[in-house]
Amino acid sequence: MNKPKIVFFIDWFLPAFKAGGPITSVLALSKTLTNYFNVIIITGDRDLNDLTPFRGVLFNQKVSEKISGVEVYYLTKGYHRIRSIIFILQTEKPDVVYINGIFSFWFSLFPILLLRAKVLSCKVIICPRGMIGENTLQVKRFKKRLFLTVTRLTRWYSKIIWHATNEEEAERIKQFVAGKPKIEVIPNLPVRFNYFKKNQSCKKEGVLRLVYCSRILPIKNLLFLIQLLSEIKEGDVSLAVYGPIEEEEYWNKCINVSRKLPINIQVNYFGEVNFHIHKFDYSGYDFMVLPTLHENFGHSISEALSAGCPVIISDKTPWRGLSEVRAGFDIAITNSENWIFVIKQCLKMSNDEHLKWKEGAKVYFDKKSDIKNNTEKYLKLLAP
Repeated sequence: MNKPKIVFFIDWFLPAFKAGGPITSVLALSKTLTNYFNVIIITGDRDLNDLTPFRGVLFNQKVSEKISGVEVYYLTKGYHRIRSIIFILQTEKPDVVYINGIFSFWFSLFPILLLRAKVLSCKVIICPRGMIGENTLQVKRFKKRLFLTVTRLTRWYSKIIWHATNEEEAERIKQFVAGKPKIEVIPNLPVRFNYFKKNQSCKKEGVLRLVYCSRILPIKNLLFLIQLLSEIKEGDVSLAVYGPIEEEEYWNKCINVSRKLPINIQVNYFGEVNFHIHKFDYSGYDFMVLPTLHENFGHSISEALSAGCPVIISDKTPWRGLSEVRAGFDIAITNSENWIFVIKQCLKMSNDEHLKWKEGAKVYFDKKSDIKNNTEKYLKLLAP
């Protein structure tokens, strides 16, 4: 029996990594779906903000991507994409089209245009991937609000099924989409890090090793974290920073503040890392920290938890109630005093106590992810 065919549209896919969560979300979902669907991905030919295309990749033809195990079309830039996308859809004849994001012309608007022009006639699903979150919309606010207003007035998204990854996103969809949109709420499937070692920890009292693994731009709030560390006057605290620098001016502010930190605080930048290719080892760190202003899912959070690394994060993510189960801390982003209190608490933590938090992180991840149940929900959503 032939498996049904699903086509994903997304601006960036492996080997791209700089766009962060959406790539990881599609990677995890597409790898799971290969057991049930023929999965094809239509994407661009370069990473976020890169001026040059990928090296060693064949463009404008179907190729097999090794890590994900799915087939991918990497489309070069230019208006020939019109012919390419139409040709691919007419050739592949998908049973389902799944669109990631809403503001991209080629990988969101154009597929919907083909649906409205009846060139495309199959089940179409859109996942905003956090792009209509309150803080996310503050970037290029006027253009985005104008776009959402026009699409609402023209009922651009009629006959579309929406996939929200949490209830907050579902409410945002209702706010910006005309009528009563059909919305299915299913959390992202996480990428599991499998090297959790239950009884291994080397936490020292008076020493705290923090790690930040995320894009470097204002919404991720790294500057806020570095400013907080200036209030830690005792012990030894190190912060390892990994991630692509998307806004140089913002990064320069981070550097300037870090240079003025007390001698007991060290901040080191280790560059951008493609975590899909180079699996990150959290065992050298005591806590992963991310004071984000908005996280639709937070793959870096889930990956840390799955590896048994407790987290210190803001209250702007779906990962809540952490301290009750010793998995970490989710702190109100407006409460700087509580952030400082928690960091000091973690600094004083003993090795035996830290082992309990490592175990708590792993248990929390397994319970929260509920991978089997959510996979069944995806199969129901995506059924032709």
